[in-house]
Amino acid sequence: LPSSPDPPPTSCPTTRRQRTRRRGRERTRPPPPHPRNRPRNPPPPPPEPLEVPSLADDRSAAAAPSAATMDPEHDVPAGGEKYTCRVATDQLGVIFMKPHKLEKACFLKVDARNMAAIKRLAVVGHVFANGAADASGVLPGHVLLTVNGKKVKGTDARREISAAERPLALEFYILPKDDYPLTREEGMHMVKYDSENTDDPYNQWQWKPKYVVIGGIAAQPWLMNMYRSRAEYDIAIKCMLTNKKPYVKVKHFILTGSRIYLDEQGPRPFHPPVPHNPKMCFFTILPLRGFPIKISSKKPQDLMPVMEGARRVIRTMVSQGRY
Repeated sequence: LPSSPDPPPTSCPTTRRQRTRRRGRERTRPPPPHPRNRPRNPPPPPPEPLEVPSLADDRSAAAAPSAATMDPEHDVPAGGEKYTCRVATDQLGVIFMKPHKLEKACFLKVDARNMAAIKRLAVVGHVFANGAADASGVLPGHVLLTVNGKKVKGTDARREISAAERPLALEFYILPKDDYPLTREEGMHMVKYDSENTDDPYNQWQWKPKYVVIGGIAAQPWLMNMYRSRAEYDIAIKCMLTNKKPYVKVKHFILTGSRIYLDEQGPRPFHPPVPHNPKMCFFTILPLRGFPIKISSKKPQDLMPVMEGARRVIRTMVSQGRY
């Protein structure tokens, strides 16, 4: 007789616990919808919204800054001013820095597209007092083009100046003020910060001479430092470059959350009762903590850079929601 075929393999017998779990899964599984409840034709997908250009986009495109027109001779933005500085000493008395490191100092108001046009240039970041560059009128933000007629780049400026023959003929370039407005928020002023009174002081002898710097390359943009002189500020810059702790006396003031007292009036005149004392003008900063800070000068135009710096910090903090 032919042998019977092998029986089909049976599944492995399950335990009672496995059968209970299987029944639980079948109970929790949602039942299939009834044929009457099934939609015959599924709804079409919603149409995609049309992109309609708005007037705001046109205004933003029109207000966007255009690329800077370059000068083919020195590869700098066209429209600037050039001058030559002649130095016979060994030390020039300046610090050259890359432009992107000055975005929080003298290039605060410069657009990012314009900053890309000078990224390969050597820019003056700081000028030491009573130096050769200071006597020649070199200021932070000026660009070095040539050393004795030879073009230099940002990384080679210091080496070329050290190896060049004296006297030096340095050609500097001042960026156009419309696209590259330089910011210089410092100066020597008379200050007072140890009284709760916001009125005019009685005489000139109640003030202290301080070199006031808002931000700069040695501090944060929202910080105001007061040094006893510009020479001590130069010492603080040297200590910063050598990663040393500054050994000069400095007074720090945090401008976050502060406001200017009677800002709409501008610098207020101060008429001392003593006839021989000179007339001065001042403005008052009301910080979040501490006494009011009064800063004065003989001329309003000398006081405006520091006052504009304080206004800039306050406006920036308000726009960022950190007021």
